Amino acid sequence: MTQSTLLAMPRRMTMVVSPRLLKIALLVLAIMALVIFGLGLLGLAIAWSFEPLDEIIAEVFKALKADPKTTVAVLVFAISTALAVAAYIWKTELERATLLRELTTKLYTDPGLYGAYNELVYNYEAATYYAVADAIETNVDRQGAALKQPIFCGGEAWQYNSGQPLGPGKRRFHPFFFQGSPEEARLDALLNYLELVAYHIERGHLSEDEIGVALKEMLTTIAKRPFITEYLLYVSKQVDLKSSPNTGSYRDLYKRLNSRLDVFRRDAKTKEEDYSSDAIASRLYHRDRTRKLYKEAKVTEEFVNCLRGLPQADDVRQKVKERISAQSSVPESPGRETEQGELLLCLAACMAEAGLLLKGDAAAAQRFSKYAASPVGKAIVSDTFDDLGWPRALCDLAMRFNDQQAPEIRRERILDVLASP
Repeated sequence: MTQSTLLAMPRRMTMVVSPRLLKIALLVLAIMALVIFGLGLLGLAIAWSFEPLDEIIAEVFKALKADPKTTVAVLVFAISTALAVAAYIWKTELERATLLRELTTKLYTDPGLYGAYNELVYNYEAATYYAVADAIETNVDRQGAALKQPIFCGGEAWQYNSGQPLGPGKRRFHPFFFQGSPEEARLDALLNYLELVAYHIERGHLSEDEIGVALKEMLTTIAKRPFITEYLLYVSKQVDLKSSPNTGSYRDLYKRLNSRLDVFRRDAKTKEEDYSSDAIASRLYHRDRTRKLYKEAKVTEEFVNCLRGLPQADDVRQKVKERISAQSSVPESPGRETEQGELLLCLAACMAEAGLLLKGDAAAAQRFSKYAASPVGKAIVSDTFDDLGWPRALCDLAMRFNDQQAPEIRRERILDVLASP
């Protein structure tokens, strides 16, 4: 993850006299004259309350006639001040225009920045992303820890553009699983640069309207890409649906950019599509939840089918139901011993114990239950399945089915599945 954010300030400008500068100066001078005139009228009104108006006017003209240099000095000071204020305003406008031109020109002409936008954002539409995400997530669910990041396996069918294969740095990615890839480096470079733009807006160097005119199409496209919003939510840990050592490591990363993109997300919202961060996070949650439910149902189906293949399947079911019902609770695999000395076994361990009892070896079953509840219990349960001649896949499925259940409903779910035909 790249954290560097360049913070460039506008270059100093060389002043030039122009018609616009003169107009600003005249406007400032007029404002100053109006202010002075207003203050003069106020002074006359106050003085009038103490002496006749004609006497006041006569004294003012007498003073001006006696000291004309003062009058000239006041006029020169007023004109100089007006020109100075006008010059500052004009200089500021020139600097803002120059900064805007430099930022936008670099963004559209730099091959790295514009290439990243064109290849990783503009040509990666939402529908394609959802297909890629589903394929990669399915592969991650199947292989789990065997996969090392960056992960693109599963999404190979979408790694083409106009029939040409997409090489490293241009591939369709999943924002939770592309850490360490060239795609992540290129996307971070683009987002870091846009964070710089957002910084200048926050500091008042540029306005929302100025940026909107220059970059509206690009920022709207970025705001509408769900994988960008998911990535920004992911790195700031506003969503916590996937486990990764990188999640939330950079809490303030792209904070300014994400805030500015919210404006474009609101503007792009339609009846059919909501691009806001909350909507994306909700959709992400439901997508993850739907996959979880599907995964749980798949494991349950595979476990039941494998259980039915045992030689004494019905007897094993009965023994396991009796054991599960007698326990105070069902722990995660493989088991544990309570403070009161009760040996609690998971579903797979109960099945192995039932197999030993059905062989008529009660002593072995008693020894097994003691060791199965120890820290090395998983290996003992798997070895017992092998000794019984049962498939180890059944042991793995039983443990997965057991552990995916919430603790408060684990016993009921296991008993329901064992009671199914």
